[in-house]
Amino acid sequence: MNKLLAPFDADQRAALQAAIDEIIPPEHDHQGGWRDGVESYLDTEWHGVLDWAHELVTSAVGALTTHPSLSALAQAQQDALIRIAHEGFYAAPHLKEPPGWRVVGFSPIPEGVQAIEPDPLPTIALSTADETYDTIVVGAGTGGGVIAAMLANAGERVLLIERSRQHASAELRNDHLRGKRAAIYTPTAGPSRHELRVQQDIDGVASTLEPHDIGWGLNAMTVGGGTRLWQAQAWRFLPEDFQMASVYGTPKGSSLIDWPISYDDMAPFYELAEHEIGVCGDAHFLRHYRPQARDFPMPALPKDHRAEVMHTAADQLGWRSGPLSFAINSVERHGRAACVACQQCVGHSCPVDAKAGSHNTVLRRACGPGSSLDIVAGTRVLRIETERATATGVTVSDTESERTIRAGRVVVSAGAAETPRLLIWSGLGNDQVGRHLQSHTYALAYAKHRDRFHAWTGPGHSWATLDFNHHNPGVIGGGVIHDGTQNLPVAAAGILASFFGVPRYGPAHTEFMRNGIHQLQTTMACGQQIPSATARVTLDPAVKDSFGVPVVRFSGGSHPADEPMHEFLSARCVEWLEAMDCTDIVDIGDRVRWFYSRSTTAGEHGAGTCRMNDDPNLGATDRFGKVHQTTNVFVADASLHPTNGGLNPGFTVMANAFRIAHQLINR
Repeated sequence: MNKLLAPFDADQRAALQAAIDEIIPPEHDHQGGWRDGVESYLDTEWHGVLDWAHELVTSAVGALTTHPSLSALAQAQQDALIRIAHEGFYAAPHLKEPPGWRVVGFSPIPEGVQAIEPDPLPTIALSTADETYDTIVVGAGTGGGVIAAMLANAGERVLLIERSRQHASAELRNDHLRGKRAAIYTPTAGPSRHELRVQQDIDGVASTLEPHDIGWGLNAMTVGGGTRLWQAQAWRFLPEDFQMASVYGTPKGSSLIDWPISYDDMAPFYELAEHEIGVCGDAHFLRHYRPQARDFPMPALPKDHRAEVMHTAADQLGWRSGPLSFAINSVERHGRAACVACQQCVGHSCPVDAKAGSHNTVLRRACGPGSSLDIVAGTRVLRIETERATATGVTVSDTESERTIRAGRVVVSAGAAETPRLLIWSGLGNDQVGRHLQSHTYALAYAKHRDRFHAWTGPGHSWATLDFNHHNPGVIGGGVIHDGTQNLPVAAAGILASFFGVPRYGPAHTEFMRNGIHQLQTTMACGQQIPSATARVTLDPAVKDSFGVPVVRFSGGSHPADEPMHEFLSARCVEWLEAMDCTDIVDIGDRVRWFYSRSTTAGEHGAGTCRMNDDPNLGATDRFGKVHQTTNVFVADASLHPTNGGLNPGFTVMANAFRIAHQLINR
């Protein structure tokens, strides 16, 4: 038998077909799970992503040939076949459009929309890079892209180094098994499956994290970084977010401090970023919470029925509410199309390039004729070279060669895990480097609504209130509350169905996927975490990567003050659903609280590990991101955030990068 196929003969395949078709029975518009995706998925991926299933499936086949029913299988065998059936029917990436998509009404882009492939940014080979640059920027993502572009525009000779290759847009769409946001297997946007991390929980028990594990973190590795795949929520932090210790005091055991800058210091750079990157939204609504001198350059995205229902309920509760702000074109702008409300925005590239990031705005403009910016992709910075307190350059490798490139300045923008890792390995900075790791905690509640919504329409979130970000009784901080994120069929089949007691397989499960899911309403809150010095990134003493560099080790847990804040937000999520006349409300907040209480992680919005403070006893960098105990090493990513707000931090990373670039240019 061809070694590339799953090793089952005709009788064994017949037994498997009976079981898979019991999970996804044939109906009027499909032939059942086996013939519509699952058999070909087994054959295509048996020697690929399905290596985890070999023993379970093989033993299940043995049982099925004697007793051809799922009920004859052990629980682990059932679980494996159900998972494979859902993956093959609702997500099999070897099929252009898995049959399950048609069954549930999912399409990656709306009918009549033509996907485009933007030209890649110009890059050079490592071997052709100059010997010396004015500035080397490590990481071509949210902050690094802004810094590199601004310095190059100011006339500096800049080298921007990205560890990943540059992906085509088409590579970063349509694969629901490897999409960055909800990856089941190693994400296309990196890292490789061999890039491990270690997580030590509050009991001292260490476990190895693989790239698809949520604890590993969601930093995308590609030119443009997370902005290639983000949902592009473009919030300004609120004034209180910069003064948390002043507003709330410092809880025992925490390391809560104020930022060394204020909202007023950031406001002009938020405005600059909103117009340079391109943001749509409703400034009138947001001025209830913080000043904003100019309106956004684009109006908010259109209001759908789900948002109408939420708006009406918020008014009944006396809550202020409005549309989210997005770095997404709501109208054609700067030569890029408007949003088409595609059905897989989160974790995937935009099919029409409407979603803005560093790659298709500031970096593309900086790569114009006469550019002084060089971009090297697929190249790893191994360490920053120094002479006493001054960086002289970086040593880099593209796996084929290794060389040292000199620079007058080094800016690190590799994220809350990799930035401190590089600094520590290079022997740079003080004991604050790697400490105060924080992300966000999430309250989530699901329910059924009498109306029918479209479960898949993007970008995913539509309507929000910021009334509970601050000044909530008895808690520290808070967060934004909005409707839940966009779903994908394979995730809905496994997770959402289970929340409502829907059978895991069979006709009732398919009926839920066809119709029930379109009646679901979700509310979720993004709540800020209270930092502590013991939640940190260090280098693991035993595990090393392929370059021989120790991997990231996360340790510590969340601060106890997070729990009452999270409970408060969970109650508001449920309250909003009740005001919408929802039924069958399922609050999963307790599960989330348990996860975050056990260990710390870079998660979705890692921050704090090189936090800004002019006092080196309180922070790793000064207010402009210069690493303490160095003269010319800077940080420009979410590592700088002393606190992470109760809002998505990506746009604050961009605005702060504009601020730091302005300072470097005008020093």
